[in-house]
Amino acid sequence: MLKTIQEKLKEPLNESTRLSRKYLMLSSFVGVLVGNVGLIPDKITAFGISFTPSNQAALITLLCAVVIYFLINFLTFIYSERITYKFSEISEIIESEKKRSEESLLNHIFIQDIEVEVDRAVLKVKSVVRIRMLIEVFIPVVFSMYASFSLMLKLATV
Repeated sequence: MLKTIQEKLKEPLNESTRLSRKYLMLSSFVGVLVGNVGLIPDKITAFGISFTPSNQAALITLLCAVVIYFLINFLTFIYSERITYKFSEISEIIESEKKRSEESLLNHIFIQDIEVEVDRAVLKVKSVVRIRMLIEVFIPVVFSMYASFSLMLKLATV
């Protein structure tokens, strides 16, 4: 269990989840710019494209759909990581129980004393991991929800 916790403390999210979070934050940022700041292009002169109000509404709808897609994608990755983390915890507990059953009674008493100290340290580390996960998961989710809501409000006014 210590190995799994140490790995999560170093980097609580794997590479694909971090990439998904990056896309979620980027699309949410653009969503907030469009929804709150009103940064909707009227025309792109370089390409000679003009946006009518219906085109702008379609653009906002598309952006809102993109934000919601990345939110669902990110939450799916987080859920998958949580399940993987739990499975690794369970397998480490099973392995430690196998080792414990093979040890003598005297060793077991000594190991119990050490395990009490280890358990205290594990609780501290787990709380830090939970705080990091809260920051790395909660903030992107709330930000994307805010962006989606802003885009929906903007869509109602276009």
